[in-house]
Amino acid sequence: MELLLSMQNINKSFGINHVLEDVQFDLQQGEVHALIGENGAGKSTLMKILMGIYSVDSGEIKIAGEDTVFTNPSQALQAGVAMIHQELNPILDMTVAENIFMGQEKRKGCFVDKGRQEETASEYLEMLGVDIPPSTLMRNLNVSEMQMVEIAKTLSYRAKIIIMDEPTSAISDSEVNKLFDNIRKLKAQGIGIIYISHKSKIGEPVLTVRDAGREGEFKQVSFQLHQGEKLGIAGLMGAGRTELVMALFGAARLEEGSIEINGRPVVLKSPKDAINHKIALITENRKFYGLNLIATVEDNIVSVVEKKFSRGGFYNGRKGSRSATEMVKRLSIKVTGIKQIVNSLSGGNQQKVVLAKWLLNDPDIIMFDEPTRGIDVGAKAEVYKIIEQLACDGKAIIVISSEMPELIGLSHRMIVLHEGEVAGELKRDEMIQERIMSLASGYHEEEL
Repeated sequence: MELLLSMQNINKSFGINHVLEDVQFDLQQGEVHALIGENGAGKSTLMKILMGIYSVDSGEIKIAGEDTVFTNPSQALQAGVAMIHQELNPILDMTVAENIFMGQEKRKGCFVDKGRQEETASEYLEMLGVDIPPSTLMRNLNVSEMQMVEIAKTLSYRAKIIIMDEPTSAISDSEVNKLFDNIRKLKAQGIGIIYISHKSKIGEPVLTVRDAGREGEFKQVSFQLHQGEKLGIAGLMGAGRTELVMALFGAARLEEGSIEINGRPVVLKSPKDAINHKIALITENRKFYGLNLIATVEDNIVSVVEKKFSRGGFYNGRKGSRSATEMVKRLSIKVTGIKQIVNSLSGGNQQKVVLAKWLLNDPDIIMFDEPTRGIDVGAKAEVYKIIEQLACDGKAIIVISSEMPELIGLSHRMIVLHEGEVAGELKRDEMIQERIMSLASGYHEEEL
């Protein structure tokens, strides 16, 4: 097999922080090479050097045996090196074909040849087994379909090396299988794939709920939640999903059963108790419960931890502003500044402010109730990325969602509620929409 890429003795520092030290990396033709490591291990930095986003301090890069240094991603694309980023950034009001050929439009004289673009786009999509009309607007696609369009775009550049950054972070098992099928097709064509992942193992139990009950809402609910795990809670409207997490947050009294955190029994009489036990709840109605809409971004972000920034009864505004600014950068919240009034933000950015507020308290258990309700497709993908990142950082996650593909895509494991009781528990490979809906509707396992 031909050696497509050789990176030898790669070094990169940012100030005094040595990110890469004498890294060696080779990629063969038709090879899928996994690049795995925890956050901050240097995976993305190495690939950004390859793509010309970062300059290399020292080391040697060869593509097809020739010394190569890219100074920008356009040069990399023209040389057949493409990267599919975890954060998909399609132009939502353009068509599939227009996104595939953006920056390399097919022309007829001075005009874009839309017919030829759509015909060629269809060929690329057909190669991937994707049945999407090329005239479809990107905003009408789900995250998995957008990802396939990005892969088709790499084919339009005749890429010989494709970098995939966390490609399974926000898609369901069936969509993951389709992605892997396409990776095998690309491999068979001699394309080299660099597959980036920072998956970590599920850890010890963080939260144990035993026979939890509240009259008229839920009863005998038992489950465990582990470090680094994303547990989905499914059910029809009125099944008791929201009522359960409200009780786990101390916002409603648990009348029966018990709760353990890290193996120790706890009683959560109020949200303050939950906050002190490192529990956060991102509620379904962010405007009513999660935000002070007439306050600033800063005021909202520091609201949970304001006492930590106070001494002798006086608030340390400088420390609060600095922390709020850091959270805005961390979550890529689009604001004019931290003094902007929250009510003037988009739905997606308001949701990020809610997240920032809770993350500033560094919770161990984070419960999301309808995390993407009322926000657009692009913002949804960003929220999915944040949830995935939190799990990879070891946070224990509970997700409630009425959007079945979303819940399946986000969950490692799922419990299904029917009329307040656990109707079934599903592992990741058992999460099929029909099965979930049957359990949520009250059918027993033997009837499925």
